[in-house]
Amino acid sequence: MTNSKVNAVYLEKIDNYNLISAFKDRFIDFQKIKILLDLFSNSFAILPEKTPESAQLEIIDMQNDENPRNKFNENNLLNFYRFIDRNKYKWLLDNALKMASHFGSAFHLEY
Repeated sequence: MTNSKVNAVYLEKIDNYNLISAFKDRFIDFQKIKILLDLFSNSFAILPEKTPESAQLEIIDMQNDENPRNKFNENNLLNFYRFIDRNKYKWLLDNALKMASHFGSAFHLEY
């Protein structure tokens, strides 16, 4: 079978399964939690007013605190969350655990 015939077979299968639509449907959940993922990946680069109300004060506090900012700049993402004060940034840490759990096979958080 030539390459063009093989390609045609796969293209037909893709069309039959409506792969693009299935892909979009599969990842729609990530679009719904985009702001939470953005907050997880960099709490310092997000506008607090774009986040859930329950998180805004913690975000403002963290963005204005040099210690977490320095830890963020010095460490990888998961190590950064290990250094964060759970009593002071409970909402942010809970969000980090939820977001990391979406990628459970790639991340491992230990507290």
